[in-house]
Amino acid sequence: MEAKNLANLWQVGGPGFTNSDDAAVYLVRFGGKAVLIDAGCGGGHESLKLNIDKHLAGKADVEYLLLTHCHFDHTGGAEAVRIGIRVARLSVTL
Repeated sequence: MEAKNLANLWQVGGPGFTNSDDAAVYLVRFGGKAVLIDAGCGGGHESLKLNIDKHLAGKADVEYLLLTHCHFDHTGGAEAVRIGIRVARLSVTL
């Protein structure tokens, strides 16, 4: 599935992109840096990585992972993202 919402903003996770149990996961690029918004459940992590790589293609590093709230479909994959994508900073909204 391909979804581009705005310039430099893509949906990279969620039903049809990764695991059907994942909430929507968005990627935003600002120059040479990128932000991942939410992490899904973690079951579709390899698909998530491929989707991120497809849009960044070496043009930016994911520096931040922002978790919008603490439901499992948004946060379950956070550790896999932090380690597998080497995100430098994690922020959680409580």
